Amino acid sequence: MEYEINISTSDKLGTIKKLAPELLKGKCYIFFDEPWSEIMIRSDDYEFLSGIADMADCRAVKRYDERSDIDGFGEQYWDDVKLLFETATRIGLKRLVYKKRHKLLTADKLVHCILNNLGYTRSEEQSAYLLWGQSIAWGSWAQYVKNVLLILKKQYKQKRGLYKL
Repeated sequence: MEYEINISTSDKLGTIKKLAPELLKGKCYIFFDEPWSEIMIRSDDYEFLSGIADMADCRAVKRYDERSDIDGFGEQYWDDVKLLFETATRIGLKRLVYKKRHKLLTADKLVHCILNNLGYTRSEEQSAYLLWGQSIAWGSWAQYVKNVLLILKKQYKQKRGLYKL
């Protein structure tokens, strides 16, 4: 069972910086760009999330729409996808808290690690990176992710003879 808090604020980054040390003490994942919430934080740990909610002057509520994510990502993958969200959140929070940057801790390196572990070759990645450059030029990270997933889906189907150009 998952819980969430929604924090309304005019200073998203400042709020997250203030909460980051506490957020790093537990397991959660954060969304900044949802239209229905300024900052949304989700966790399986009600006690942990309630403590964060107290700091942010809001309250933790049971998440009633988790089934849509489970169905969308697949029952067998949901826990792993959630772990990926949590890991990405921890990396982002640590980048806010700790001033020293590490040259390998970049978005493209993280994408490479994921693609590599999904079995994609470097040449298959190159197609995705070409689109990444276009999407960054357009200023849309969300669009980049959608484009990469579409390309990889097509490449996967092409490899298996399921998709014709």
